[in-house]
Order: sequence, then C-alpha cells, then structure tokens
Amino acid sequence: MKIFITTLAMLFSIITYAQEIDVDIEEDEDMEEEMESPNMYKDLKNPEDIADAVTEGLSDPSEKAEAIFKWVTGNIAYDLKMFEDFTTGERDKKKGKRIKRSDMEEHNAKKVATALKKKKGICEDYALVFKAICDEANLETEIVKGWIRNDPSKLRSTGTKHIWNVVKVEGEWLHCDATYASGFVNNYDEFVFDYEADSYFFPSKEQMQYTHFSKDTTYKLTPVALTKDVFKKRPLVGKGFFTNKITKLDPNEVAISVKKGENVTIAFESDEKLSNVTCYRPKTDETFMVKHVQVGNRNNVIIKTKDFKSGPIHILANNELIAAYKLTVIK
Repeated sequence: MKIFITTLAMLFSIITYAQEIDVDIEEDEDMEEEMESPNMYKDLKNPEDIADAVTEGLSDPSEKAEAIFKWVTGNIAYDLKMFEDFTTGERDKKKGKRIKRSDMEEHNAKKVATALKKKKGICEDYALVFKAICDEANLETEIVKGWIRNDPSKLRSTGTKHIWNVVKVEGEWLHCDATYASGFVNNYDEFVFDYEADSYFFPSKEQMQYTHFSKDTTYKLTPVALTKDVFKKRPLVGKGFFTNKITKLDPNEVAISVKKGENVTIAFESDEKLSNVTCYRPKTDETFMVKHVQVGNRNNVIIKTKDFKSGPIHILANNELIAAYKLTVIK
C-alpha cells in the first residue's frame, strides 16, 4: 500500500503513425500529440478493450507491457480515501470477513471492474488492473506481495506492505510498479499524475533491490534472495539513484558512524555525467556543497562533517535523491 509518495518524483509515449497525402502539418502534429496521450482511451472500462486498443500493432512483449503500464499509470488515480479506510480499519468493518480462496477470482474481477469504472484504486487495484489487461494481451504476468522502502523519513523501517507486478519477458521475470510510477501526493493531500518510468518500469534488479522486497523468492531481485533484515539495513534510494543508473553503492548500509571532524565518503558507479552534487540535512533544512570526484564511471562524494551533528543526510544530484543515510557523529 502506498502511504507516502515522495516529491522525489514521478510523468510518455505510446504509438505514433504517419499518414501521407495532403495533410496539413499542424493537423498532423495535433494528431500525433493526441496519439501519445495515455488518456486517449480513458473511457474504456473493459480489460480486453483496453488491451486491444493500446497494444494494437505491437508484438514485442516489452513494448506491449509498457503500453499497458502507461495506460494504467495515466488513467488510474491513487485513492487516498480508500487508503485512509485501510489505515483506520474502517474498510475491514465494511467488508467483514477475509475473502475465501475459492471466491478470490470473482473478488478480484469485481475489484478490477470497480477500479476501471472509478479510475481510482490503491496498490492492489493497480496490480490487479495491470494483470487483467496483460492477461488479455497474452502476456505472462503475476502479482507480487512484499514491502517497499522509498520514504526518506523512515530510514530504519522495513518499509510499507505493498503489491506490484512482474512480467515474463524472454524467460525472465521483470518487475514493474504501476502505483508509484503513476504520480505522487502533494502537500495538499491531492494526487497528482506524474509518470515515472526509470524507477518503476523494468528497472535493473540490482537497483530495484533497494526499494522492493518480495515475500516470494520466485521473484527475487538478487541471485541469492535477500533477507528482510538485510533489506532494512540498505541505504534508502530515490529518483536520482535510478535516473543516473547508480550501482555499487558504498557504504551499502544505511547506518554510518564517523568521528567528529572526519570526512565521510559515499562512493558509487554511474555512466552518467553527474553535476550539482550536494548533501542535504533534513533536520536543519540545510544543503552543503561537497567534493565530488568523478573519474570514468567511478564517483566519490566527500562530505566534511566538522560542524555536523548526528542525523540523516541525503546525497543529491541536481536536487534528485541518490541515497539517504543515518549519520552518527562520535565525539
């Protein structure tokens, strides 16, 4: 479930086609713009109709999955009221007993129909809708249950219970999370559509293991499945981690200890040319310049801690979070 969708970010292209003969250029541009909008088929409410519409002309499984993913993330808004009912226990009072396994298929079909009608839902609804449309497009898709860690204010937490999807492409299960790719909740408790693919549509498993932990080892994100305790101890990462394709993050645990006055070095690899790398301290709402050394794809971010007190630190590149740590300064 989605408790907090950070402003670290999250918002396409579907299919375009060319027409010949005497078509006015401005009209053609308008037509192309319309074709690229995920809202073009927003009124569709049947998974089969949606699958037919958004995957027309596509044969590659990855392209079909992406087209469906974009439709779901562009048309289903996060339902804050439903989430509130879950957190307060109100939904359990309304629904009563747990659904029997034998009735689960019918129950899920009703949830899909409701989400497509209202164009709203929570993580379970996003995952069910995505799977229902993928099933109609003959894509092998499953639902994954586990936890997500993407809230920098909860560095020592195992995360929030969450549901997302995997799609089988060329024999490999690839992860995608339509809930978090769809947008974010602003400071006024309003959902804002803001598509983000880098972090949540088929990201590398090496990166996604920092944010998602699956209960089912069938869909593990590492060659050897992580334990929940190891997952909890990882640094918390944000949009900049994904957009800059960060790997080999060091230190690779969220807790850092340093003697007062000593420097802290955060190291990682990235093929991107990073700029405006800074250190942000949430407790004091201050941003500090750091020494950033990039040689090839290797990066060292050196932070002077002379005047620092213990507390969280965020490493940013162009104001996008790369990683967050819990710093303990020892006198």
